[in-house]
Amino acid sequence: MGFGREGFERAANLDNESAGDVGETLRRLVGYLLPHRYALSMSMVSMVLSAVALAVSPFIVAYTIDNYILTGDVNGLIRMLLVLLGAFAMQYLGFRGQFYYVGIMGQEVMARIRSEIFVKVQKLSLSYFDKHDAGDLMSRLVNDVDVLNQFLSQGFVQFIGGIVRMIFVAVAMFLVDWRLALATLIVVPMMILVSTYLSRLARKAFRESRESLGDVSTELEEGISGVKVAQAFNRSEENVRHFQELNR
Repeated sequence: MGFGREGFERAANLDNESAGDVGETLRRLVGYLLPHRYALSMSMVSMVLSAVALAVSPFIVAYTIDNYILTGDVNGLIRMLLVLLGAFAMQYLGFRGQFYYVGIMGQEVMARIRSEIFVKVQKLSLSYFDKHDAGDLMSRLVNDVDVLNQFLSQGFVQFIGGIVRMIFVAVAMFLVDWRLALATLIVVPMMILVSTYLSRLARKAFRESRESLGDVSTELEEGISGVKVAQAFNRSEENVRHFQELNR
């Protein structure tokens, strides 16, 4: 699965982004992740271990208080403290493991994507570069790859890990008191709506930011490549003023 010409067209025409484009992007991203099933599986196992330890810890504390602290059983208290310490250790190892395996997977995926982008750029026709500014195109590709790198190394773990932890914590809450659990989780739909709204605003702001970076990169590339011509026609100060306006 590689970057086709349509992928570069989408990079150059960001105003046409839609929910369908997001779905297609996610589908293609999954195609890059599937060859790394071992790292993906180990990261999921680590997420589950961390979530289980997080959900079980309050039960251990409650059991310790009811059966050992209130009764003054010192030996039992020491044993339960060791169990609680083991739960904390499992939570820590799971947390570290998910970032470790996702980090390995993410860097391998990014190396493949960068290679495919470079190969594809070498095969594009000259007419393509006549229609699209090189500085603008490279700025968007580089920034998009950087954003994808951040998602794979951090956002993926935080998003999926957060969902897994929420599921296990919710199950634990229902086991303790389903009424209190319902009262607590009733705000979740509202949080989802707010998050959806904010994500739309963030996408719009990010799209505008990429467009601005593209304009600045194009001006910078043209200014550097044409510096001799600008000096010959005494246009250096005018070019500086124009660049400063774009860079605001």
